[in-house]
Amino acid sequence: LTCQISWHYDSVMHSEKQMTAHHTKAPWTVRIAKEDEEYEIVAYSDHHDEPPCNIAQCFGGMEDGVAEQNAYLIAAAPDGLKCAEYIYALLLQRNDQWRIENQKAYCMLRDFIAKATAEEPENVQNDFEDAVAGVKNETAMQM
Repeated sequence: LTCQISWHYDSVMHSEKQMTAHHTKAPWTVRIAKEDEEYEIVAYSDHHDEPPCNIAQCFGGMEDGVAEQNAYLIAAAPDGLKCAEYIYALLLQRNDQWRIENQKAYCMLRDFIAKATAEEPENVQNDFEDAVAGVKNETAMQM
């Protein structure tokens, strides 16, 4: 079952319309400079001789621990987006009754993806539905 779900997700994610936003390649990590209460979110290149790409910085001056927690939240963003896209693609493959009964969760995921990719929620929904429909049609034709 896991392989089948993964196959559907991979097919949806690699359809004509690429679902994932263009951002600096993950993983993003937190680099800490404790003396300054400064936290940098960086991405390291596959080429070890290149310096890391600086994604963001979180500074102290807030309540204790807030800058650090913000840094780790930002560093988790690419993984969170990938997770949301995966689950959203799976939900779109469910029957209409299930989607109606779980509308709140469905909309929360769609809206999160829209915010993370700077897209309108309706565009996210349409793009994913088109991609899922394409995968279903390919699967039906193979049978």
